[in-house]
Amino acid sequence: MLQKTENILIWGNIWNDLTKLICALERLSKEVHSYASVLLEGRTGNLIKDYAEIILLVNLNTAACRGIFY
Repeated sequence: MLQKTENILIWGNIWNDLTKLICALERLSKEVHSYASVLLEGRTGNLIKDYAEIILLVNLNTAACRGIFY
């Protein structure tokens, strides 16, 4: 009985971590899409700055995703 309870807890934790990861990736996708839309529509004049912001955003979200598992 104890083994079954431990397995349920382990799978619950894995499911919780995967859910957090999916949510983080979904947010990242929306934010990058938003920045990309701005770039494509040419609303800003500084493409280097915009690309730098996208890279920073991706790096921050990637670090947040890694943080879920540590």
